[in-house]
Amino acid sequence: MRVRLGWMALATVSCAALAVAWGAPPASALGSAAMAAQKVLTPAPSVSATTLPALPNSAVSSTMAPLAPTPTPPGIVAPPGSLIQITGSVASPTILSLKDLQAMPRSTLTMRVLDLDGKRRVHIFTGPLFGDVVGAAHPTTSTGVDMATHAYALVTGMTGASAIIAFAEFHRDYNAKRIVLAYEEDGGALPGSGIAELVVPEDATQGRFIMGVTTIEVMTP
Repeated sequence: MRVRLGWMALATVSCAALAVAWGAPPASALGSAAMAAQKVLTPAPSVSATTLPALPNSAVSSTMAPLAPTPTPPGIVAPPGSLIQITGSVASPTILSLKDLQAMPRSTLTMRVLDLDGKRRVHIFTGPLFGDVVGAAHPTTSTGVDMATHAYALVTGMTGASAIIAFAEFHRDYNAKRIVLAYEEDGGALPGSGIAELVVPEDATQGRFIMGVTTIEVMTP
């Protein structure tokens, strides 16, 4: 038995010697190599954009200012009484300024009227004929002899005062009144507000003298 154990021990020593001679790494080296191989084979943890925490809104707002809307320029508003609008039964609704009135053929009307101080004086009114002003908007109702009595214009001023002018009053085949939309009085500016005053001749009163005309609406019954 002792002889057999001795031979086994001798065989073990011989194998170890051969392993060293052939370059086999020791057990400690094998352990280190195995650990290195395991590190290589183990995948490194990756960082995905979806795993990042969301940035707070304050961080975004501090670096990027919100876009402000482009301000809209305010519209131009004409002073009251500086324009006259012609509407109603017309083919071309029109807005007239003082320059438009001055560009039309002018007519003069001399009348004795009651002034604001209660005295009657003679004044000269200058401006286009009312028929020419209404005609600038091309009324859709016929102004011929047969239909002139069916059309009229409602004239309104800045204060809300209004008057009705029948087409037959200024039509040449009827009364042919020289109704004037005056923009001058005695060669100067009108005493009241607005760019024009409706002046109707042959009226016993001045109830239809509308100052500061703002609208002329053409109507038919």
